[in-house]
Amino acid sequence: SRGSPGEKPARRSTKAREQTARGQTSPAPSPTVSPQSLKVEPLEILEQAVGYVFRDRELLEQALTHRSHAGSRNRVAGDNERLEFLGDAVLGFLVSERLYELSPGMHEGTLSRIKSNLVSARQLHQVALRLELGRYLRLGPGEEKTGGRHKQAILANAVEALVAAVYLDGGLEAARELVRRLLIEDMEARSLERLARADYKSALQ
Repeated sequence: SRGSPGEKPARRSTKAREQTARGQTSPAPSPTVSPQSLKVEPLEILEQAVGYVFRDRELLEQALTHRSHAGSRNRVAGDNERLEFLGDAVLGFLVSERLYELSPGMHEGTLSRIKSNLVSARQLHQVALRLELGRYLRLGPGEEKTGGRHKQAILANAVEALVAAVYLDGGLEAARELVRRLLIEDMEARSLERLARADYKSALQ
């Protein structure tokens, strides 16, 4: 029924009328964002840790941006996969160059084993842990939820991308100095023959 005479119809709130006009019956849920995805350390701290200050900060940001972040509204300069590709080559060259200088009498096969061990994902992961690189990564929500900041592959790839970013920003000499600090100083303090052995994992610890 329409109610008794003189009875006033219930007044709908302005908000309810607006929702009906938009075709909504209830407020749309807000997207949830992991608090961790918003907590990225200032990049100046990382620059101090690696001993290099970027002229083009976007290169550093790109080196730290995982592909899972590509669809984010906070996307910076693209993901780090192309830098990773370049960094792998630069890192391999610089480690090979230093091994060649340090060991004039060493056989090519032994040199190759040492280089492979030094630029392995396991070893680059250790470098990333020393730099606390995971604190600076740009990750998508999915990677945040699954612990991407601690994954060996993501961290090792970020080290390669970082080497490439320094190379593009400061040239070969800047990259050489970075690789010296991150890998070669530690290598020079150890026996090269021991690093070439099959149990190199324990030799690197």
